[in-house]
Order: sequence, then structure tokens, then C-alpha cells
Amino acid sequence: QEVEDEFQKLYHKQKVFKLGKEPKAYHLKGTFYANHYHAVMHLYMHTQELRKRAKFYDASVTEYFVALIILAQKLSGRNKTYKHLYRVLIPVNLRQYYPSITLRNFASFVRIDYDLNQDTKDLAAIIEFVKKRMKEELNLDLMVNKVIANVKLEQNPLLRMVPLPIKAIAMKSVYGLIGEALNSFDISNLGKVDLPRDMQEHISHYQFTIGPSNDTPKAASVISYNDTLCLTFISKMIERDFESAFMSLLREEGIVAEIENNDWEVM
Repeated sequence: QEVEDEFQKLYHKQKVFKLGKEPKAYHLKGTFYANHYHAVMHLYMHTQELRKRAKFYDASVTEYFVALIILAQKLSGRNKTYKHLYRVLIPVNLRQYYPSITLRNFASFVRIDYDLNQDTKDLAAIIEFVKKRMKEELNLDLMVNKVIANVKLEQNPLLRMVPLPIKAIAMKSVYGLIGEALNSFDISNLGKVDLPRDMQEHISHYQFTIGPSNDTPKAASVISYNDTLCLTFISKMIERDFESAFMSLLREEGIVAEIENNDWEVM
């Protein structure tokens, strides 16, 4: 059961409906680090303080962070005109809907589209927009259909006959066109870590990092343990305007964050 492919089980249960074509998303432009280097910045905050601030807007911590990310991008872009929507991708653990003990990937995703050409710089208004879109996107049939569409592709008899090395190259190319190319920014929230009591005194905090790509050169991840929440930014780009704008917004919100980084200047 720990190695079961839950996607295959859903594929045989669920009826697939056709998804509309998603437009290409805005992609950050900047100077990439040499030698595939990634800059990492951890922000440590008090979990309860952050939850209290998110609750002030009647939002979840994830919704709060997504809104801050959108506004930080708008502020760092200054008066830039955007040809494409800014799209934030958020993975969703399907185990909360379909109980499973598999150790394999069992997640879908939601996407929040935002037009950065809008005049508003009001965080509360952006949070309300994010909440509305999250409610629409957190539709179980829609989330399951997104992953089943991929399984359907894997089940294609012609594709199954293609040698694995060629298939890997083809799938990588397709993912570049319809995967990360459709996103502007990724944020993943693992939530709260619970440990057995005899282990708790040996652990101070957790860190969790996801990988960026050329299309989404900046990404964020969130994990909390006891009263310490760690928000991690990872970047393939040297430019830090976005991170600076995000930190400024946190300060305006009264959120205190302790910064740990690998080589960035302190914001």
C-alpha cells in the first residue's frame, strides 16, 4: 500500500472532463546565477502571530502569503505593463480527500491568476480576490481531473510503445510547454509538523525547500513546527527586488521575521 499509485486508482473511478486551454503566464526576467546556483533565504516567524494576522483578514496562512506574493511582485515591477497574467501555483495534498498511506506523490494543484495591470495596491482587496479564487479552485472534481488527464496521457498505447529514453525527452519538452510554462511562481505549504513527545526536545525548527525552474526562477515553501514557521524563498536569479518588496510588506503588517540566508545581503 505504501507504494501504490493512487492516480491509477482514481483514473479507473473518475470520469474525465475536458479542461480548457490555459493561457501562458508571465515569467520573471533577470540575471541567472552561474553554475546552476540557487540563493536561499529562510524567514522564521511566530506561527501564532502569523495565524492571528491572517485571521484578521479571515484568510488562511497560505491565502495570506499568496496575496503578499502577488502584491510584492506588483510593487517590485513598479509601473511595468504585463502582457500575461501572473499565475501562482499551489500544490494540494489529495490525502485529505482520499485517505491513503502511499509514500508516492499524491497531490494535485490550484492556480491563482491575477492581472498585475490592475491599479490596486490594497492588500486586503488582493486577499479577498485570492480567497474567492481559492474557493473556486478547491473543487475536488476539478483537482482530480487535472491529475487524471496526465494519467490518461500515460495510458496512451502509442506512447507506451515508445522507448523510455525518447519518451523522457518528449515528456520533458511537453512539460516545458504545458507545465512550468503556465506558472509564474510556485508556493508549497506542508503545514504543521507533529512529532512524538520524546523527539520534540531535540528539534528546534524545520526547513523545507522546493526547486525553481527557468520559467519559475523564484519559488517559496512553508513549514511550521511548534511556534516557529519557516518561509523559504529560493531563487535562480540575482535580482532581489521581489524579496525586498515582500519583506517591506511583512514589516508594514507588523510581522517580525528572523532572516537566515546563504549569501544574500540582509533585506
